[in-house]
Amino acid sequence: MAEVDVRILHMIELNPTISIQTLAKRVNISWITANRHIERLKQKGILSNPIAVFEPATLGLERHIILFRADSENQLVSLEAACDIHPYTHYRTRIYGPYAGLFTQFDIPPKGKQNLHAFIEGMKERGVCDEFTGLRSTGCRTSTVTNIERFDAKESRWDYDWKTWSQAIDMASAELSEQEPAIQTPSLNSIDLNILKELTANANISQSELQEKYSISQSTASRKMIAVNENYIRSIRAQIDRSIFDVTSTKLFYCDSPDSHNRARVFNAFYSDEAPPFPLSVDLLENGSMIIWGRMPPSQEHHLYYTLWRYLKGIQVFTMDTVKGHSRLYWFYPENYDTTKKEWKTDLEWMVLTPLRLIDRGSSTNIVH
Repeated sequence: MAEVDVRILHMIELNPTISIQTLAKRVNISWITANRHIERLKQKGILSNPIAVFEPATLGLERHIILFRADSENQLVSLEAACDIHPYTHYRTRIYGPYAGLFTQFDIPPKGKQNLHAFIEGMKERGVCDEFTGLRSTGCRTSTVTNIERFDAKESRWDYDWKTWSQAIDMASAELSEQEPAIQTPSLNSIDLNILKELTANANISQSELQEKYSISQSTASRKMIAVNENYIRSIRAQIDRSIFDVTSTKLFYCDSPDSHNRARVFNAFYSDEAPPFPLSVDLLENGSMIIWGRMPPSQEHHLYYTLWRYLKGIQVFTMDTVKGHSRLYWFYPENYDTTKKEWKTDLEWMVLTPLRLIDRGSSTNIVH
């Protein structure tokens, strides 16, 4: 890959919505040249539109992590179909390691917790799943991005010393630096909801596109986009095929009973300048557990494991199967919110009975998404 392409991708990784003019200036090329390189990267499938990642708490939602165990591939396919059907599924991906199954995230209103579990119990009754581990996220989470400056394109290798991050963990505070966010009660209208959906599909969507699609004025589109970004979006994620940097191994690390001080140190060390230069996410769960997942070069995964193993005893390691339909991130779904009542739908029919009926019919068409 040309050095200029590497520099362009690095700028986009750091700022996924960077303008062509700003990017060209930082890479020291003309905007015409920058645009030509970006179009070529898109044509090759290396680069696609960035996506917005919303913060559940600002929308009045809680994230629940569910690890499903599957006893057969047929059961795994049924689990995937059930996640596709349910209106509050945020993400799913196959995992294998200590057992085969599905790693899932559901973003639900606090009042809907019982109905989420009722839905899972209904799945168990139908043989869709047998065992699962479900825990609420505390909302304390963070992520790292691919630091392409650490990648030697000529040698096709990463220049990173894991000892530096181990030292950063040792020096990190044993007290959590991030507090659990308060669940807010937003008042949303249909325009807010649809803009949020559009941004989770393409964070580069223009105001003019929103104006035309939803028949709104320029001032409304501008005002609403700013408000949605400021109030509900946690981050913008670049969509880059990182296999060109050998970032191809996907792992999930789950620890259900870490030492509280080491749990805090590891979490706080993700904010360190010496944190791994790969796209990794960490989420602190209720009952003191934690989960870490992301991509890295195959040659680096054992370093990450041994580093975490020193601090998180009993850690379990899964491989994440992100090939094609085995992994899916869902767009924001506006129909979950009742704009008349100004609240999220948590009734039994919406969260349990309708999804289960679709499962019984063997429907391949979800309610939502």
